[in-house]
Parts: sequence; C-alpha cells; structure tokens
Amino acid sequence: MISVFLISTGALLCYSAIDGLIHDTITTATRGGPAKVYTLAGQPGAYWFHIVFEGFFGGLLLVAGVAWHKLTRIGRPASRARRKYR
Repeated sequence: MISVFLISTGALLCYSAIDGLIHDTITTATRGGPAKVYTLAGQPGAYWFHIVFEGFFGGLLLVAGVAWHKLTRIGRPASRARRKYR
C-alpha cells in the first residue's frame, strides 16, 4: 500500500511539472493558504525552481515507490533442488 501511495504521488508531481512546461505556468499548493501561480513570463526564477523541484521529487518518489515494492514483496519460497536419478 505504501508503494502505491509513493508511486501515485510521484506520478502526480511529474504530471504537474510536465503540464507546467507545456502551458508555461505552474501552480503550487501551500499548506493553509491559497495556491500560488508562477508564469514563465512573470516570474521565471520561481517558475523554473518549482518545475525542477516538482520534477526531481516526483522522480524520487517514483523510484522510492518501486524500490519499496521490490524490497517488501513476499516471494515464493525457494524450491528444493531435485536430484537426477540414473
């Protein structure tokens, strides 16, 4: 369940960064306040910072989710080696 949460959060952040690149505007969510909108024409420094920030941490969450899944999954027990009889 944790891996699903990490992968979906990472995918949403990557989607937000890609959508921001396409539309030249990015919207950031803040805790307890209104969302802030940065445009490439109006505030290029803040725009590129948030594009890189969301893209990097989105990718990091995707990798963490896949790694969590691979490390915590329960595999089948090892089968016993069978002898070949002559």
